[in-house]
This record gives sequence, C-alpha cells and structure tokens, in this order.
Amino acid sequence: MGKILSMQELSQLYDNLPCGIAIYTLEDNPQFRFMNRHFRTMLGLDEKGIMQPAAPAFLDCIPEDEQPGLVDDIRKLKSGEELVHFERRFYGSGSRIHTAAGSLQIYPYPTTLNQPLVLSTFTDVTAEIEERYRQKKDQDRYRIVVEQIGFTVLDWEFTEGTFFSSPNYQKYVMSTFSNEDILNNRGGDSGIYPDDAPIMEAFSRGSAQDEHTEVTIRLKMTDGSYRWTQMAAIQVFDDDGTPVRMIGTLLDVDDRIRAQERAASAQRDLSNIVDSMPDGIGIFRIKPSLKAVYMSRRGCEILGITEDEFYQMTSEDIWKEPLQIPPMSALVKDDFEAGRPIEQRTRYRKPDGSIVWIRAGAKRVINADTKEMFAYATITDVSEQVERERRSKWREECFRLIVDNTDVDTFDYDAQTDRFTCSVGVAGNRSDRIAENFMIAEDKRDKPLSPEQLLYRRYFSDILENGGTQAFEYEGRLFGGLSRWHRCTCIGIEDESGEVYRIVGKVEDIHSSKLMELRLREKANTDQLTGMLNRSGFTELAGSLFASQTQDLSRCGAFLILDIDHFKTINDQFGHLYGDRILCRVADIIDTISDEDTICGRFGGDEFTVFIPDSRSPNILKDRIRILQKAIVTRLESMNHVTVSIGAARFPQDGDSFKTLFDRADQSLYRAKSQGGNQTVFYSETFAYLPATRKEALPAVSAGRSGVSAGSKDLNSKDNQKSE
Repeated sequence: MGKILSMQELSQLYDNLPCGIAIYTLEDNPQFRFMNRHFRTMLGLDEKGIMQPAAPAFLDCIPEDEQPGLVDDIRKLKSGEELVHFERRFYGSGSRIHTAAGSLQIYPYPTTLNQPLVLSTFTDVTAEIEERYRQKKDQDRYRIVVEQIGFTVLDWEFTEGTFFSSPNYQKYVMSTFSNEDILNNRGGDSGIYPDDAPIMEAFSRGSAQDEHTEVTIRLKMTDGSYRWTQMAAIQVFDDDGTPVRMIGTLLDVDDRIRAQERAASAQRDLSNIVDSMPDGIGIFRIKPSLKAVYMSRRGCEILGITEDEFYQMTSEDIWKEPLQIPPMSALVKDDFEAGRPIEQRTRYRKPDGSIVWIRAGAKRVINADTKEMFAYATITDVSEQVERERRSKWREECFRLIVDNTDVDTFDYDAQTDRFTCSVGVAGNRSDRIAENFMIAEDKRDKPLSPEQLLYRRYFSDILENGGTQAFEYEGRLFGGLSRWHRCTCIGIEDESGEVYRIVGKVEDIHSSKLMELRLREKANTDQLTGMLNRSGFTELAGSLFASQTQDLSRCGAFLILDIDHFKTINDQFGHLYGDRILCRVADIIDTISDEDTICGRFGGDEFTVFIPDSRSPNILKDRIRILQKAIVTRLESMNHVTVSIGAARFPQDGDSFKTLFDRADQSLYRAKSQGGNQTVFYSETFAYLPATRKEALPAVSAGRSGVSAGSKDLNSKDNQKSE
C-alpha cells in the first residue's frame, strides 16, 4: 500500500493532460469523485465544479440510450477484466452531444476516498466521428480537424500508393523514411525503442487485419530521444470490403506515462521507508463502519499476521480474532473522539498463541469530502521494555526488603537528582546520611570527596553507562565510623528505554574475614626463617610493580640475585644453625640498606633477590648495587669472612620484561661465581661485550649448577652474536 493521494494531488497529476480523466465509483449508478480540467471544460463547469453540490450526476451526463452500455462496462470491470475500451456519447457544454473514445480500468492508486473507483481515460473524438461521415466528400477538411485536436495524422492511400502526414509527424525519426519503405512496412524498427519491437510487430499485423488497432510504445524523435506515444490505426474499406485506405494517429503521452512512473516509484520508496521503520503503521476506518485499510509490513510482523490476512479482515475480525484489540477505556475514547492523540499499552495474544506487549498510539482523521472517520495508528512491540520494568521493580522490592528486615547498611543513588543516600544502623533504628551533587565534577565542588566516595563514584559511572551490577572491596570508612574492610554490591535499575535511572546496593562489614585472609596470604608469601618475602611473594609483588612502573622508558632500575659464597661448606663445617644465622644476618643487611621502594626476598636456599624499581640515573643505580655488595661483605667479616656474589640485570638496556631480567640476572650471577665470587657482575658489561673466545665457557658453568632455569641453561645466541 503506497501513499494515499488527496484531491489536490490528483489535480496536480492529471489536470495538465490533453485528454479527459474521470474517476467515479464502481457501481451501477456511479458517482463522480474527480474530473480533470480537460473534462470539466468539456462539460462547461468552472474550476471547482466537481466539488460543488450543483455538480451533475454521472448518468445525467450520458444520453439514456448510452447508459446500459456504461453499466455493462462497469460490470465487466467487476467481473475481473483489467481494461475495457469504449466509445460513448455524452452531454457537453450547452447540452451539445459529444463522443468520447477511451478506456476504463480499476483505479490503481490509493486515495483518501477509500472505496473502489473507476479510472476513465478518454478523448473527445466528436470531430473524428463527424469526419468519418464526411471523409469521402471532404478529405481536406477532415485532415484539418484532426490535426487541430492535437494528434499526428498518417494517411495511406492503397489504391493510389500515396502517403500523407500532418506537420507534427516531422518530429519523429520515421518521417525520414521513404514513402515506399512506409507503404511496404520497411525500416520501422529503427524508429522505435528496441525493447518495443515485438509490440510494434503485433501492431502491424493487427492493423493489417482489423478495422481498428491501438498501442502505446516509445518512438524515436529526430533529436535522438524516445517519447511514449499512443499509436492507433483505422482501415477504410470500399463497398466490396477491400481495404483501400488506412488512417493512423500518434498522440504524445510521454508526460503522462513518465508522471505515472514517477508516482509509482515514489509509492515504492515510501513503502520501503514505512516498512523499514521499527514501529508498525496502520490505518483503520472507524465510521461509517469499521474496516482494515492499511498495515505496514512491520505492523503485520508485530501482530503475527500476514498482509493478505489483514486486508481480508471484517469488522468482526478486528475486535475479535486474530487481532483481539481490547476496548478503549472511557477516558481514552473521549480523547480520541475529541481529536487528541491517544496511547495505550496492552498485552496482546498473537494468532500462534504467544504473548507480547504492544504500545498503540492513534490519531483521529476525518475526510472532509466523505465525512468518514479514520484512525492513523502506530504499533510498537514493548515486550522488552515491560520485562525490564518488571526486573527493575523486582530489584526495588528486594532492596526494600533488605532495608526493612536486615542490619546491612544500604545505599540508594538517584541519577535524576544526583543524590546519594546511605542508610546505616539496625533494622527498626536506621538513619540516613545524604550527599547531594554526588557525581558533580571535582572542580565545581565546595568540599572534596573522600577516597571512599571517589571509589563509589567510579563504579557508579560504569553502571550508569553500561548497566548491570558491580561488586568491590575496600578498606576505609563511609560517612563516618571506623576504617574497616567492606564489601559493596550495587545494581543499576533501568527505565523503559533501558537507561539506568537509579542505583541501589548494600555494604557489608568483612573486616574480620578480610584480615584473616590477608594474614593467611602474608603467611603464604613470607619466608619463615628470615621474615622476607618468599619466592612466590617476591615474584607476585615485584612482577606487578614492574608492569605498572616501567612503562616510562626514561626510568631505570635493576633486578639482583645474591648468592652466599661457599654456603654448603659453611653448613658442613659449622652446622645448619650457624648457616641459618648467616641467612638471617644477610636478610637484615639487605633490608637495612635497601630504600623504601625496593622489594627484597629470599628466593630459596642461600639466594636472595632484590628489585630496584626506579633510580634517578644509571650511574646512581650502579653505585647503589656496589654499596649493597660491599655492606654485606663488611658486616659479615665477624662471621668467618662470609662473602656474597651478585648478578645484576638493569633495565631498560638489559631487557623489557620481568622474565628476561630474571634470566639475565641469573646468568650474571653464574658469571660472578665462576670468576671466584665476592663480586658484582652486570649483564650488560659482561655478556654484551664478551669476547668470542669465551663464548662457550659460561654455558658449561651454568649447566653444572643445580636448579638452573631453562632460560639460563642455554645462553641467548642473539646476545652472543651482538657481543661479537
């Protein structure tokens, strides 16, 4: 169903055509619904004659003996014929009888009249009919008359072998053909549009056999363009029935045809636009009787019916199955009849039994001509919105139950007013603490927010943007109280459109369980002998710090592995208790010498690890490492001159990942041990510039050490190639 045409649009479409156009009702006693300007002029009416009460009745324009033929033509259309041709007399201006030749068809386009209509296209051929009777006596006068009515006239005289054409014929390419070609029907194909050649062939065969033949094709003009032309041919026979003459006419109908094509294209475009809309569009006639007029494809999908099913509906179908439209409330009905837009949401059962929620809006429209009342409606599937509303309502009820019946602290954030309310205390004795303008920017606040409030704001922002829920733990206080560990759970509540308009949640005190968890974690990550971080604790903490603080390439730092020289011999000579004292002493020295940002740990056995995350310059970093090595040796002199070896890998020059630095620090330690110990070896000063003759020495040393990592057993060949 395309765009509904108004009377004004009909006038714009048909008034400028050179032929008569009439639109009337499809009934035995038809009523005029439209006349174009050409026809009104024939009847002697003014510009608005058809719209006035004094407009003539249809049958009053037709002589009584012609009326049965008109009724018979209308019945042919009712029986299914697509096109009915006619030639009929009618009363023109001054009661003069005219003869019209044309055709009838069902009006193919929707109008605001909303009833079956007949489109009659005709030409006043009164002069032609009169000339038929005079053509044998006054041929010249006949030609003048037919030329004046706008046709191009072609006249073949078979007996004399002559061809005549009116001046308008010169604009057609066919006018350049010779008379011989025309009489013998040669060369005609080059003067018509190629696709219309079969039509022209059929026309030629028909015109040679029948008395009258008519067709509409595209003829080529002398300027190279093609124009739609209505071509007709009539044969004239002598008293013996032998064809002696053929008269042809050409009528330029290009403007009319192209206007129809543009109208059809506009209808298709409008239909595509309507069908692509997410809402269904429907039109119902309310008065004088209920009737389904139009429903877009999307509307049929929402209602679960086909377009054919919709157009076959009776008034009983609309109120019952399959639509089952519920009756309007009295208030909504009053608004509709008063012409105000209405909207109603209701549950709807599709013909297949499934249930959807629809929101229907409608507006009353009254046809000024017929006084018919229509409802222009939009239909939207709001099942998802209703489901969201139900979930949000359920969440609100759950939140209210928590507030009223538990001792858990709760909060409620209203996004519309930007107000945060926290309810604390026990059930039956609660107090609300409120923060206005909770999400307002920091630079516009009179009083800065606490770290806890800033944390809440960060999670609220994510919920407002993405919806859903959030849960997080923090140590602090909210609106007073002691600083303790809390767990917060918050949920976004959405409106009909899916936008979060409220956030509710609860705050639980998990201080005791969190402290227990932290103690267990600390115990799991702590070396029991020295109190330093053990291997897993050091790797976790140093690895995360390296990932977060080494993104800036201008920073420098180092990874160290320390090993007590000849520790096995010390254990064998002095016992393991003495060895444990040395380990604890080394741990104390490392911890004392290291800065606050340095991470230290016992990696296992007699190995210690140190991670220096940041230093002001590479030289200062190098000095810090040598001072650490010297301090350990100096302070261990009283313990049988215990010494340590240190392997160091610095970043960024020695590596850009935590694993790479560890492997290269380990390789540097092996180098220090292989050179006698009691020294610090830097990776970049040892391996990057190692002579080629020493290339195989270190892997052999490394392979002989127990507990060597995979990366340290196989010295990186690229590093050796680089040193060469």
